[in-house]
Formats: sequence, structure tokens, C-alpha cells
Amino acid sequence: MTQTNSSELTRTTLAVLFIGILIAACFWIMRPFLSSLLWATMIVIATWPFFIKLQNRLWGKRWLAVLVITILLLLVLIVPICFAVLTILDQSDEIVGWFKSLSTVKIPPPPAGSKKFRWSALRRPALAAICRNQSEDLSKHLAPYATKLVAWFVDRRATSACSSCILF
Repeated sequence: MTQTNSSELTRTTLAVLFIGILIAACFWIMRPFLSSLLWATMIVIATWPFFIKLQNRLWGKRWLAVLVITILLLLVLIVPICFAVLTILDQSDEIVGWFKSLSTVKIPPPPAGSKKFRWSALRRPALAAICRNQSEDLSKHLAPYATKLVAWFVDRRATSACSSCILF
């Protein structure tokens, strides 16, 4: 009788371990898609009452309601994102120019009550330039980051957002 309990315990332990490994592997595979799944869940929950009313109006045909709501959501969500990305791409030189033009901006001195603040804690060059009221240094430090920011935005968002714009 002890032999049977021991084999049952081993079988149960291995089954639980295998299920745990499967759950971890599924999570590892789905990890890149979790933010998209979260957004999709929020959109579905937000539009569900409208979807049900639309299905009732379309003679109870779910496939027709799915088609209409999908087209509407694409128009409401994807098209503005595509236009925003295309506008940023068109204006990227001007955006970099704005950051480079910071050398002409004059920052007023800090208020009198700020003397108690520990300025020695500011270690970054850009923040130090702000505190010293040297906008030329500020422009010199921020201009490369503006170029990197625009390049990052174009690289990360333009390909994913505009790939769906091709459909339109």
C-alpha cells in the first residue's frame, strides 16, 4: 500500500511540475504580446454595449456587426495614428530645428525661495546648463537627443503603424 501512495505522489508531483513548466513557457511566448492583448481587451470591453446594439440592428447577424465594428475601429484608431506618424516624419527636420533653436531662449533666474534647494545634487550637464542659465549649453546637449528621439519614434512607430495604413 505504501508503494501505491508513493507512485501516486510522484505522478501528481510530476504532473503539477509539467503544468507549471507549460504555464511558464506559454507566458514566455506571449510576453511580447501582453501589452497588445491588454489594449485589445480594453477596446472590446469599451465597445461591447455598442456592438450588441449594432448586432440587434443588423438583423442579429454577428458577422456583419463584427465587420462594421472592425471597420469603424480601424477608422477611429489606426487612421489618426498613421496621420500623426506621417506628420512627424514630414516635420522631423523642423522638430530638430526647434531643439537647436533653444540657444536663443533666455531662462529667467530662479525664484528667491529656491536658494534652500541643493543645486549640487544636479549632476547632469543639461540640468546644470539650465541652472547656470546658459541656453547655448542646453541647446548643445539637447540637440543630439532630439535627433535620437525622432529617429527612435520613426523606427519604432512608423513601421508598425504605417504598415496598417497601406491597407487604406
